[in-house]
Amino acid sequence: MKIMERHISRVRAGQWATVESVEKQYDAIEQPWSFPPKRRYRALYGGQSREFYVTEREWEGMANREAALGSAFGSPEWLALAQELDQAIESLQIEIFQVLD
Repeated sequence: MKIMERHISRVRAGQWATVESVEKQYDAIEQPWSFPPKRRYRALYGGQSREFYVTEREWEGMANREAALGSAFGSPEWLALAQELDQAIESLQIEIFQVLD
């Protein structure tokens, strides 16, 4: 069963450059662990402020996601990036949806 994972973050004032830098570093190190590519969005108009940042990626299934995250959690480099990103965002909400055909 395919799933879509969505992260909805509120970026701290003045931290967009940090978020962009960390995301590029994530892209480079996640490839060997079979992370699918992310789609990235920044709110422009609507109910959210411009400080909202959304990433989405589609997985072949929960087992694939769990295996990739298991590898990442064993990496000091990945964990350091997670800490750096945590300092740049105020809040994070993670959602997982079943992909319907």
